[in-house]
Amino acid sequence: SRLNLREFWLALTAPGREVVAFAARHELLFCLRDAGRPPETVFDPQIAAGLVGFGYPLSHANFVRRVFGVRLAGSEAYTDWGRRPLASQQLKYAADDVRYLLASRRELLDRAGSMGRLGWLRSEFEGLLDRVSQAEQEERWWKTPGVSKMDGRVLAVLRELWRWRDNRARTADLPPRRVLGDDLMAEIARRSPRNVANLFALRGMDRPALRKEGPEIVAAVQAGLDAPEEALPALVALVRHNDPPQVALLGQLLAILANSLAAESQVAGSMLATAAAGRRPKR
Repeated sequence: SRLNLREFWLALTAPGREVVAFAARHELLFCLRDAGRPPETVFDPQIAAGLVGFGYPLSHANFVRRVFGVRLAGSEAYTDWGRRPLASQQLKYAADDVRYLLASRRELLDRAGSMGRLGWLRSEFEGLLDRVSQAEQEERWWKTPGVSKMDGRVLAVLRELWRWRDNRARTADLPPRRVLGDDLMAEIARRSPRNVANLFALRGMDRPALRKEGPEIVAAVQAGLDAPEEALPALVALVRHNDPPQVALLGQLLAILANSLAAESQVAGSMLATAAAGRRPKR
């Protein structure tokens, strides 16, 4: 049987407690889904590093090397973490993943304090909490690759498939794409099979884990097909502007200026602006 970790997540998000996590987005999602609330405060060393001159976004290994001068062992990310017992290399990798968290918090806070940037860190961490909380409440089916070529009826089917996948992933405590990949989900929406036989005729549906889900997937497809016309989703097309060369050049110059200011201020340029962002205000 599955281990119930709800009490762990409730303790982690208790009032007055701060969560320290590197590239913390997924950890915050776990808090929201398993405790029903975010932590009161969060400290993300990856973000903090970008605000005090170490660069952003750094991988964990590069972060530890730059901040502490320590080279970590090779990654175990692609090994089988569901297999027990875990190998000694996996255990060391897991320990290294958290070994430097509290030390990095102290180091980065000291550096931010000496640079007068503690307020910057607080603002960015509060923004991270807000963004993750808002994203968790959104239905993000419209970010599936290929939606721009789908009509309203196919989008309705995709929306129902996305909702089914999201619920199934939460129940199984799995990433949604492990339940059903984006490309396959989009293909099912386009084909809209009305029965299990037609569903299983699609390439990629031969996985044993998916075969038992066939009736529910077909039911989701049917729900989309049955949606009334007035309830069909619509996407606002993104207008591509044919900018004159001067605008493109100005955007590049603004990006150069932003990177120069970033280097002078010891802030990661990617946290300030991009060439595309620089073009937006002129329209």
